[in-house]
Amino acid sequence: MALVGGDKESFVQMGWEKNISDYLKNMCSYLGIEDADVTFLCNTVVFDGEELHASYYQSLLSQVRDMVDAL
Repeated sequence: MALVGGDKESFVQMGWEKNISDYLKNMCSYLGIEDADVTFLCNTVVFDGEELHASYYQSLLSQVRDMVDAL
């Protein structure tokens, strides 16, 4: 699971999703892990001036738990 500070659309548009996914999968393959999968959790960084509440972080943790449970 990789954390992405920005939104998914920009991440994909810039080609980072494919590049980082390929890089991490190749690294795992080199280490003998052939069935690796990469998942990106987007919008994880708060920029100055934005006020977030504990509920936002609980939402992120909930997404992570759901992804892990799906494994």
